[in-house]
Amino acid sequence: MKRSLAVTILGIWTMLFALGCSRQYDASGADCRIDKGPCAMTIMPGGVTAVFDISPKPVKMMSGLFFDLSLHKGDRPLTDVDVILYLTMPGMYMGEHRVVMSHKGGGRYEGSSVIPRCPSGKRIWKAAFIVNEANNGSPGAMTAEYTFEVKE
Repeated sequence: MKRSLAVTILGIWTMLFALGCSRQYDASGADCRIDKGPCAMTIMPGGVTAVFDISPKPVKMMSGLFFDLSLHKGDRPLTDVDVILYLTMPGMYMGEHRVVMSHKGGGRYEGSSVIPRCPSGKRIWKAAFIVNEANNGSPGAMTAEYTFEVKE
């Protein structure tokens, strides 16, 4: 009985995963054309400029990627903040993808990871950077979010 229940639950989970992943999202949902170059935004409150990039290009699933985030407040680089990247697929759970970014100098933070392939071919991903400058006497964390498309 226990084995039968486990097999049934596994079958349902597999079916839900395949159905959820098979929903196609139009690439127009991407607000960052990462294949064309870096994407910039101003994080509010705080007025921090965040510039996001991924290399190598073209950005492909299932290959080693370097994620880069440059942070400046005015003309001053933010050099002593904690930055964590969360990679998610909008509308579909594809596991936990958390990347601790390391400061490389001059306000530039870098981390590496692999973007997994969705079995149905869905290619829109979201990068959410959590920037915590609480150690600078600021009120807490800021978030910079970018939605982008990756190639097969």
